[in-house]
Amino acid sequence: MGAVIAGWADEGLHPETFWAGYATGTAVAWHVAKPDPRILLDSFFNLFYGSRATLMAQVYQLMSEEAQFWADSWEWAPSSARKPIFGNSDRVFDPPKSAQDQTLSLPPVPAPSTLSVDLEWKKDNDRRLQLVFKYMLDNGELKDLLKKNLGRVKLNRYNLEVLASVAEIYEQNLWMILDLGRINTLLNSADVAVKKKRPQDAVAALDHALDLAENIRQRRNLTLRQVTATWYKTWYPRVEAANGRRFVHVLDDVKDHLPDLTVRCGCRLAIGSKKWIWFETTLRGKTVCPRAKIISTGWIRRPWCPREWARGWIEVTADQPLGTGMQPLDSRRPLFGVGVHG
Repeated sequence: MGAVIAGWADEGLHPETFWAGYATGTAVAWHVAKPDPRILLDSFFNLFYGSRATLMAQVYQLMSEEAQFWADSWEWAPSSARKPIFGNSDRVFDPPKSAQDQTLSLPPVPAPSTLSVDLEWKKDNDRRLQLVFKYMLDNGELKDLLKKNLGRVKLNRYNLEVLASVAEIYEQNLWMILDLGRINTLLNSADVAVKKKRPQDAVAALDHALDLAENIRQRRNLTLRQVTATWYKTWYPRVEAANGRRFVHVLDDVKDHLPDLTVRCGCRLAIGSKKWIWFETTLRGKTVCPRAKIISTGWIRRPWCPREWARGWIEVTADQPLGTGMQPLDSRRPLFGVGVHG
């Protein structure tokens, strides 16, 4: 007779997040009386973190609720980029099942000539945006409690560092959804400004929307660097090449393990966009298009972006429709990455 606690990192989590399950699950296996989960956890917190830890039950409750929202805030859809799943530990699928990817709908791209937008995105995402504010407050409480305990506990401090890094992932996701809502509001504002014949206001709204999109990308990258630095204190990094040998990465087609989507193992932190930056255009000479004066320009530094591409917002004269002469970028090039594993 015995007990096996089967928990490891195949879902992308750091194993430091599993200790409560390891300890309490094993304790229940050794004691036949009906356990009280609160007593089990309190005993675990006291033994694992020491007597100076405070409000750890609230920390774990908030971690669980934030994790659930992180998962629920995304949709699942059949993957268009990965091969079907062959099977799992239970059976071979006949026929193979489509792999599932997490996805998040993006605000609509304005019409090139009128900047009109579809209003359905706001209706479809109202509930998601409302919940973000609630979980933002919870995330602030969670991070404060983790910071307080990091200043108090003597035992297993690294465990709290990992929990704090996961809280950063929660926060990045919340800010991303909030900024998508703000981008949608700005796109609607640009639409209204065109209808009221205020092209400068329309351009300002679009410029702000693009800045927010870039902020999403920068916050994603910063969070990824911070999480990677914390997790690699105890993990050997997975890399594409080392010691003269190259890792041949073949996507997993059994059980659909999330960390196997990329060579490096970590957490999914971002969404992919195939259709933003509809107004970035090549600057030819001093004008973007006839009778249009450049208001502001600035080089956009992106890994996929050739040097000749720059951002140029224009002030359109009264006799020229907004959007004339603008060339959209290749829609296959993403703005800020695909679900990233660090």
